[in-house]
Amino acid sequence: MKNLAVCGIVLALAALAPALEAGSFSAAAWGLGTLLLLAIVAQRAAQQIGFPAIVGWLAAGFAIGASGLDLIDAPTNQTLLTLRTLALLWLAFQVGLGATSRWNDSRVAALVIATTLVAQLLVTLALTLTSDFRFDQALLLGALACLWGPLVLTSLAGSAEVRRMSIMGAAASLVLFGSTLVVLRIRGSVGPEADQFVLMLMVSCAAGAICADLLWRLGILSQRHSAILGMVGLSGVVALLLQPLGLYAVPFGICGGLVVSQRQGQGRLVTRLFDSSRPFCAMVFFALAAASVSLHGPLWPLEKGLAQFVLIQLLILIALRGVVPTLWFGKEFGADFDRRAIWLLVPKGVLLFELVHGPGLRLPALVDGGLTRFLYQLVVADLLVYAVGFSVVATLFQRVRASRQVVSSTD
Repeated sequence: MKNLAVCGIVLALAALAPALEAGSFSAAAWGLGTLLLLAIVAQRAAQQIGFPAIVGWLAAGFAIGASGLDLIDAPTNQTLLTLRTLALLWLAFQVGLGATSRWNDSRVAALVIATTLVAQLLVTLALTLTSDFRFDQALLLGALACLWGPLVLTSLAGSAEVRRMSIMGAAASLVLFGSTLVVLRIRGSVGPEADQFVLMLMVSCAAGAICADLLWRLGILSQRHSAILGMVGLSGVVALLLQPLGLYAVPFGICGGLVVSQRQGQGRLVTRLFDSSRPFCAMVFFALAAASVSLHGPLWPLEKGLAQFVLIQLLILIALRGVVPTLWFGKEFGADFDRRAIWLLVPKGVLLFELVHGPGLRLPALVDGGLTRFLYQLVVADLLVYAVGFSVVATLFQRVRASRQVVSSTD
């Protein structure tokens, strides 16, 4: 009851807010403050019933964003767009920073690459045989279906092994997605913008790694105060420049984090400094992301084939990322690793959100009109199915497993 009362007060304050000029800094500040306050309340409400915090963040964004009361103009306010990009950049950097172990494991790499490729092939084949999508459309959707989700994963589990696999998968899926665009460009199915799109994905990865390496070589990350100033300053500048330069935050941030992770060795100064800020960055990004998409208006009615595509990719991802790794690895990870945590690899991440809604050249500009609305609706479906639905299901399974362990221990 207390959480519901706070939610009511927050929404009442938002409704009574003074009329602010659309797109202004004051409108952004008021909207962001309202959104974050509601996100904190929703997070605590979700955790009270045993759900992960990400469910509350997304619920808050949907409630007062474009899908709900429309009290925050997240899609068009430049200040909010920059803050969303900054939060995503910082979150991606910390995801890369937290993955530190066994990058030379050929079995893991082979499994990740194989399951990523097979996922695209199976989705493409299924869509071609059972739907009205053309082959080039099915091939592109197959590449999008096999994207991985290291950013969502960090809000669900803290396993370094699972995070490492998910980052490998994100790299493999981005390479596969870029290769698919190249093939479609050769076939004439996409325009010349695809060349720039693929180039900027590659440049984003290289730029993130180079910037992080320069900060390390200059000694900025070797001391506490200089590390804080250096990383905060770099993140702010990059967030402002991503859109005019056409770069993408997720590959930039993850590659930067991976470089620092390998450079800092056993001391792990940067990890200790910034790890505590990861939940806040995740809250800001996911709340703003949910506030930026709409469940009605131009996204309704649902595009033909959307439900079929979501069901197909869900079944294939469960088989390839849940069942196959569990059967393959056996005792590969050792006694202290719970193989059932591999099921947390099933949720997809926010790569699709950035490719569709992020700064720079967006994916809808590359495809024909028949897929434009489909892609916008697919982002919403991914958030609801994977970030909300699967995380709730995973939490329920964990609670059931914990209760069984308690019963067995008492027996």
